[in-house]
Amino acid sequence: MEYISEMRAFNDYLLLNHLPTGSIALWYALMHVNNKVFWKTKFAAPNIVLQQITGLTKTGIFNARNRLKQEGLIDYTPGKRGA
Repeated sequence: MEYISEMRAFNDYLLLNHLPTGSIALWYALMHVNNKVFWKTKFAAPNIVLQQITGLTKTGIFNARNRLKQEGLIDYTPGKRGA
């Protein structure tokens, strides 16, 4: 994955599509986390980490993640608690 290309494509998407601020913040947070793990196809991003980066509540993360998934911008599989 090319970080700058992904950001440009996302910003172009935003020119034509409305997303709530929380969804935008979450997308950038997920890009940050994925960059830290060297661009894995699948990676874990615990809610507490995403809350810290975005300033969103747990419910805010849930809603933003669902919106990004509905828009086809991310795929998501729930993690296992305590794993």
